[in-house]
Amino acid sequence: MKVIKAKLKGKEPKLTATDHVPGQAEVIDLMERLRESLGASKARAKAASKSSRTTARKRTTGQAKRSRPAAARARKATTKRARKAA
Repeated sequence: MKVIKAKLKGKEPKLTATDHVPGQAEVIDLMERLRESLGASKARAKAASKSSRTTARKRTTGQAKRSRPAAARARKATTKRARKAA
């Protein structure tokens, strides 16, 4: 900012050694972040698979009674009644 202001005034900017030194940047361990990310995604996948297994079980037990379409169930019931009557 000092450089810009000095140039606007038409003067040559006076730079010191502290003006050029950038602040210390935080060093990030990318491999550690990757491991954490993979661990978190595995945990989410494991939790999702547990919930989907229980949902699948509920669906299969509920569908066992209704495995055939309604028309097929009706035909079968009609056929059974016809056999009993005969």
